[in-house]
Amino acid sequence: IVQTLVNSVNSSIPKACCVPTELSAISMLYLDEYDKVVLKNYQEMVVEGCGCR
Repeated sequence: IVQTLVNSVNSSIPKACCVPTELSAISMLYLDEYDKVVLKNYQEMVVEGCGCR
């Protein structure tokens, strides 16, 4: 809230924006180029929480 108020007075101050604060992994099952089944975990791909910055 403070950041938004300051930006309204001085536009050189960036606006507040929502950013991820908590991330989690996602698992994907797929066929590779050789038709083999692959299970891969990708870290920090799901946003679990966000906050203003």
